[in-house]
Amino acid sequence: LAETGVGLRETPAGIRVNGRAISPFEVRTLAYPGFPTDMQAPMTVVALSCHGSSMLHETVFENRFMHVTELNRLGAQIRVEGGIAIVEGGIPLRGGVVRSTDLRAGAALMLAGLLARGETVLNDPAGHIERGYQDLPEKLRALGADIEKVEEVAEEVNEEKDEEPVMEPVKELEVDVDSDDNLFDLMFNKVLTPKEI
Repeated sequence: LAETGVGLRETPAGIRVNGRAISPFEVRTLAYPGFPTDMQAPMTVVALSCHGSSMLHETVFENRFMHVTELNRLGAQIRVEGGIAIVEGGIPLRGGVVRSTDLRAGAALMLAGLLARGETVLNDPAGHIERGYQDLPEKLRALGADIEKVEEVAEEVNEEKDEEPVMEPVKELEVDVDSDDNLFDLMFNKVLTPKEI
């Protein structure tokens, strides 16, 4: 994060984070103590906020880029070449309907929804997010995010063609922030305690 321009400072209460991710970066997942593969999907979202091309090399697991297709539904410009995701950052995201394919992808899509303009509907039919994170929506709400959990959600919405949405009861999270805000604005300048991290 420091390489992207984000300020980090350890305090007795936790870590103070301020600023905004602006500089593109390159990261390679490795076994401990290297960069954790579990952080690759959320860092893909960080790369979306940086102006320029970032590269994420996945060396630990195959098929760890399943979130890329869903991020591209929100207007992201990411391509995968072998074990490398190339992210063109600085392009505004737009709200849409996406699906969580696994735990880390679900968290990344929730963060991307906060970056997007308009409403994002995140379908999580397998309950990955709830099983993997203890009340993540509530923690994000505490930072100012507008997130609401609903039981029924449109599986697909295509406003350009005026198609009727298909309704199916699933677990999902709705994520929305004002167009001038983004997750980093919400998160930074707040001390995160070890319990909140």
